Amino acid sequence: HMITSLLRLIVDPYANPEVLHHLVSPRWRIGPRDLATVSRRARDLATGPDGAVGSTSLLDAVRDPGDPDRYPLSAEARERLAAFSAELDLVTRDRSVAETVAATIEILAPGIVPVDSATLPPSFAALTALAQGFRGVSGGRTLADFVAYLDDCRRFSASPEEPHTGGGVGITVMTMHAAKGLEFP
Repeated sequence: HMITSLLRLIVDPYANPEVLHHLVSPRWRIGPRDLATVSRRARDLATGPDGAVGSTSLLDAVRDPGDPDRYPLSAEARERLAAFSAELDLVTRDRSVAETVAATIEILAPGIVPVDSATLPPSFAALTALAQGFRGVSGGRTLADFVAYLDDCRRFSASPEEPHTGGGVGITVMTMHAAKGLEFP
């Protein structure tokens, strides 16, 4: 999902699969040759003076694509990378979780929702409502806590809107440490 992917990228600048997911999307259309150049730039940015390669972030290369002579990106790719970076800056301004989710939906919805649709899909409204009432297990209300919660829901195949009600054959198990009301089948 493009929205949760962008939220994950905002939280973790080293989420290279998420960066790649956005760059190759129909919205940004960065081609293979330009992706290879961005990757090389990211590796060079992560290489220390001693030649050791540290943690590599494609997002660093998106934000700083480097000298055009050394990193020959197409003109379209440079423009699109700059626009993607500016969009991230716009969304990541100092905002609450709900405001960040709403801004992300506002930016991405035109590329996801059909043009002839008069309303946003119910899943967008549900995500916004979830963000508005969100409080993490430890009481935190950060975007990182929210993204971790969404990742847990995906990992456990649980919809955040529909808590598990039981009723099936088996035993419902709930751990007490930092779980405060979460139940997993």
